[in-house]
Amino acid sequence: MVISPLVVVAARTMSPLQLRSAGAVVGAAGLVGVIALAGAAALTWRPGYGDMTGGAFGRRFVFLWATQTELPVAQCILTGIALWLASVARRATARPIPTTRHTEAP
Repeated sequence: MVISPLVVVAARTMSPLQLRSAGAVVGAAGLVGVIALAGAAALTWRPGYGDMTGGAFGRRFVFLWATQTELPVAQCILTGIALWLASVARRATARPIPTTRHTEAP
């Protein structure tokens, strides 16, 4: 929720290129966080619970990903997507309407 006002301010003040770049950086940071979270979960899952619960790793990972508050992975990914969509919308409204010029033949 803290990130939402910053996204609105960025969408109103930044150029489409800056929005796309910021969205890529924030989204990539979120994806790196997902990879780090998956690695940490994989390293700590087996020793603590054993091989019999290996099938539940996917559910555990989704739970960790959705409830993680120290590392806002989901929020970063959603912020990156929002910034990218803002850049697409800004580019769509910034395009000039093509006009055809009629020239008279000599």
